[in-house]
Amino acid sequence: MNLTVENFLVHLRLKFILFLVPIYLYGIVISDGTIFTWNFLIEFIILHVFIYGGVNALNDYYDRDEHGPIGGLENPPPVYGHSLFYLAWLWKLIGFYLSMKYSSSMKFVIGTFIGICMSVAYSHPKIRLKGDPFWSTLTVVALQGFLTYYFGTIVDTCNATSISAFKFWMGACVIMLTTLSTYPLSQVYQIEQDRLQGDQTLAIFLGVGKTFQFSCICLFLSGLIHSILLGYYYHWWEGVLIFVNSCALIYGVQQWKIKFEQQTVVENFKSLHRLLTWQTICSYLFCFGHLLNIL
Repeated sequence: MNLTVENFLVHLRLKFILFLVPIYLYGIVISDGTIFTWNFLIEFIILHVFIYGGVNALNDYYDRDEHGPIGGLENPPPVYGHSLFYLAWLWKLIGFYLSMKYSSSMKFVIGTFIGICMSVAYSHPKIRLKGDPFWSTLTVVALQGFLTYYFGTIVDTCNATSISAFKFWMGACVIMLTTLSTYPLSQVYQIEQDRLQGDQTLAIFLGVGKTFQFSCICLFLSGLIHSILLGYYYHWWEGVLIFVNSCALIYGVQQWKIKFEQQTVVENFKSLHRLLTWQTICSYLFCFGHLLNIL
């Protein structure tokens, strides 16, 4: 059976990428940059539509998950033959070509190349960093977390003021800890599926109970560091609100933990995405509040 255009677009998981966009916007906020430039629009499309879309599609080709929800997809379309492999690579190479041709930053071009290489190492069966709890976590935190944040900090280097190393790394810690908190939660409802594929994910390594504990610890630390960062560089009340929001997320994770064993895989998938939706909406409000000079 041939891959349809509709199924290819589904495999790009562009809706799921909306959860990653605030990480990029947060980097712009921390560097006091702006979104009102052509460079922002070009690099935003290259990164989120082509690079990350191609990364998702290639990962779906190697995983071939057909028996349960995966990140951003409750019912992933079946993968037949090798059409998805070639289209995923074409999609990523289009993104890389556009970065070389239209981006004003060589750092962005190099970063997209690194991201493409890391995504292959993450999914390819002969390397399969995804199958190791340490290397898979390190890859996701580096690629979806730090690298996305870094792209945001360099998007407006021509106009933005120089960001201090302390502020940059405080922001990086917030993003990496936040990514670290959500990554094992995205695995905890598909433990059986991952075991069937022979992957030793972080959720499998920790077990269900410790996965929720680990996530809550990371959420607490990210909220604490973020509140200190905002209180020092922006407004004290923003720091308070951010910390309260982190506590609310921790409460939500704990409530999910209580219901986890009684829920089906799909119900746990929906529980995770309700938490991610709340976290993402709050992140959008914060980022656009600063980028639009409302806060």
